[in-house]
Amino acid sequence: MAENSDAPFQNMSWFGLTIFEQDWWLKIARGSGCLKEVQVQGSNGAVIGGLTYVMQRNAIGIPSGGSAHLSRLNAPIVSDALSESEKASALAQLIGKLPNISFSFSISQHTPNAALIRQAFECAGFQCSEQINYSQAPEDCVNRQGKKLREHIKQARNQLNIIDLSPDEFISFYQDNLRAADNKKCYFPIETARGLITASLNRNPPQARIIAAHKKAAKRFCEQPTIDAAICIVWDDERCYYWLSSRHNESHPDAIKLLIATAMEHAKMLGLTFDADGANTPGAQRLFKTIFRMANEERRYVLTRTSRLSQLYESNRSKVDKVKKIAVSLGLRQ
Repeated sequence: MAENSDAPFQNMSWFGLTIFEQDWWLKIARGSGCLKEVQVQGSNGAVIGGLTYVMQRNAIGIPSGGSAHLSRLNAPIVSDALSESEKASALAQLIGKLPNISFSFSISQHTPNAALIRQAFECAGFQCSEQINYSQAPEDCVNRQGKKLREHIKQARNQLNIIDLSPDEFISFYQDNLRAADNKKCYFPIETARGLITASLNRNPPQARIIAAHKKAAKRFCEQPTIDAAICIVWDDERCYYWLSSRHNESHPDAIKLLIATAMEHAKMLGLTFDADGANTPGAQRLFKTIFRMANEERRYVLTRTSRLSQLYESNRSKVDKVKKIAVSLGLRQ
């Protein structure tokens, strides 16, 4: 059996991996975390299964593992040459090799061996929750748009220009909108996002595009148009993901819809399924299911395990935070 490794998927095929699970992506998406992998070998010494994860530590040093930043999916992979029972055994061995810390993984119902993976994690004591997602095949890109949505997009096209942004322009726009929203906290390291976008755009062929919209009636003496909204899409060999988005608080009401429609057209051009990359709020579900009438309602399975140490920390978090504040006020820590 292989031990923990710092070389994810070194001996495994990348075929079928989403963009979020590929080696080049993970090396950036780990941020300040430590990239680890557990492997299982067959009787001939060949690797038959692998599971990569990022290990992070919280404010007081408690470790946890799971998906990398901005990476919605992270599943173990096992060799297709194995029988169903052999795959189940390999998955159980992979999970058994994980350190005894908190973990969270997310898989799609379309992940290879999804049912076996879910069963193996649940047998190992992981809790499973479901999230809704939507997708549509390239041939459904325009056909499913209702009359009202088509009219809104047409009006938006008459009032907005579509342009492509650089990574720096997108990140700057994203940060400006966070500051405008009472300095809303970003849920991911912003420099990690910049690195992922830059690397994705620079691949050959590219695996990302940043699409923005600005009003056609720009101010006469303004050197740069004011961006209303911008989105970043990323893709692999099968799917194009609606990955990041941001909009100005005074943006055109249909700017995001126009950008999503443009992204769907881009996915169709590439012959890829358009993936909403999660619809975890009522607003997102209404947008993709009701307004865009996306063809396929899917499930993602979030598999979690919380260590006793993490449970103890969470149950006493307020007390720990209070001690930290006192230590800072006394100059004992920064």
